[in-house]
Formats: sequence, C-alpha cells, structure tokens
Amino acid sequence: MFVEEIIGAFTGQNRRNRNRAVTIGTGLGILGGFAAGILLAPKSGAETRADIRDAAITGAETVKEAAVKVADVTADKASEFATIAGRRFDEFKAAAKDVGEDVDRKAREIARKARVAARGAAEEGKEVAKEVKESAKTVAEDVKKGAKDVKESVEESAKKVKEDVKKA
Repeated sequence: MFVEEIIGAFTGQNRRNRNRAVTIGTGLGILGGFAAGILLAPKSGAETRADIRDAAITGAETVKEAAVKVADVTADKASEFATIAGRRFDEFKAAAKDVGEDVDRKAREIARKARVAARGAAEEGKEVAKEVKESAKTVAEDVKKGAKDVKESVEESAKKVKEDVKKA
C-alpha cells in the first residue's frame, strides 16, 4: 500500500483519485438534496410534477440556447481560422515562389559565370597552344642549326683525320 501511494504521488494518480471521490460525493449530495426537496415539498404531487416539468422545459431551452450560442461562436471561430489559414497559405506560397525565383536567378548567374570562365580558359588555352607552336618552331630551327653545325664540325674532323691518316 505504501509503495502505491509513493507511485501515485509521482504520477498524479492520488490527486485524480481524490478529485474523483469529491466529484462523486458532490453529485450524490445534489441528488439526495433534490430527492429530499421533492419528497418534503409542501406542494401536492400534481403541482410538484408541473414544477418539475416546467423546470425541465426551462432547462432544455437554456441548454438549447447555450448550444446555439456555442455553435455560432464555433462557426465564427472556424470562419476566422479559415480566413487566417488562407492568408498564411498565400503568404507561404508567395514566399516559396520568391525563394524559388531567387534560387533560379542565382543558378543562372552561376551558369553564366561558368560559361565566361570556360570561354576564358579556352582563349587562354589557344594562346598557350600558339606559344607552344612558336616555341616548337624556334626549337626546331635551333636543332636544325645545331645539326648543321655538328655536321660541319664532323666533316671538318673527318678531313683532319683523313689528312692525319695520309701523313701517317
């Protein structure tokens, strides 16, 4: 029993049990008082039944009026909520469209910059190729000239070797 009280204190079950007991006691007290009032009333049975009928009709009308008011308030609040929700939806839709357009615009700008960079790289590549071609021509000419010089040097050396061989 002690453990259940501790668990009930943590979960709030003890409070709910007390509230339930108070509610049941209050309800029973009201019913008992109503029954005692009817039984001990100084009126005749017919008058008491008429009073009960009138009270029931009045109570039903009061409940009906309250239900109509609640329905009206609920309808007004639902309409207000629908209006606000519609406005918010339109705002979110417009914001999403703006974001989409902004993303599209930025993507187009990045693509444009990439194209410009690619063109620049192509131009630079053409210039480098042209420089390499010119350098290759220069190197080829230098190699030809060097080969010619080597040929002349070899021919000269061969002549000297021939003369040396003849002398020997």
